[in-house]
Amino acid sequence: MAWKRTESHTVGGYAFHWFTDGDGWIAAVWSAGESPDEPSHTDIPRALTVLRPPLSGKEELRGLCMRFVENIPYRIRAIRGKTTALRRLGMADADL
Repeated sequence: MAWKRTESHTVGGYAFHWFTDGDGWIAAVWSAGESPDEPSHTDIPRALTVLRPPLSGKEELRGLCMRFVENIPYRIRAIRGKTTALRRLGMADADL
């Protein structure tokens, strides 16, 4: 099953679009002004970064999103780790 968007939240200048594949959750993060209005799974590689909890629960993802907004060093590591996160999801693109 492809990743399907289920929710969107704008917090602290960032747009978080939550996707599920039926088993797990991810949040694709954009700067609020650069986020697509209705992103699909094909937009995920163009996000600022992708957050994926180590477990598949929605609560863990909520915690990662809050940590992203509140913790600058974590935010920097998440943005720098985007390519690795996309590879783990099988979404790595040659244009990244």
